[in-house]
Amino acid sequence: MATFCGHVGMAVLVGLPSKPTLLLDDPRAFRDELEFLGAGPNKRVQIVLTKEKNLRSERANAYYWSTVLTAIEEETKQPAPSIHDAMCQMFLPDEKTQVEFLNKLSGEVVDFAVGGRRSSKLTGEAFFEFVEHVRAWALDFLGVRTPDPDPEYWRKRLVKA
Repeated sequence: MATFCGHVGMAVLVGLPSKPTLLLDDPRAFRDELEFLGAGPNKRVQIVLTKEKNLRSERANAYYWSTVLTAIEEETKQPAPSIHDAMCQMFLPDEKTQVEFLNKLSGEVVDFAVGGRRSSKLTGEAFFEFVEHVRAWALDFLGVRTPDPDPEYWRKRLVKA
């Protein structure tokens, strides 16, 4: 499955009302994907349209894991995944929900807390804030200074629709 982004423009044909038209950011990549799928004349494909989410970039994620967490890992000798879990615990809201099961015969109730804090659900702006909290904590608590990211890492943060 491939994801393509674009925006809606208005197609204007002389003498006809304007119609919304999808304008892809990368039409060539879209055509390449169709070719890869073997989609040609009379072949059916499914296209799902959704409002674009402001997801963080892969580069922002790479910066967090390779620069910020690696610096903390070197200082604390703790593995990066454990540090990440601790940072999520510290800086992200608890998203646990309670699931309860009732045995109607005995009346026994069993409940479980499921879910938890996860950075994978964060959009670009929220991920930026999370990483900045982690960087500030690392500096204040551990004395670990991390280099500022290349502004391109946060490019989606700067683009507002």
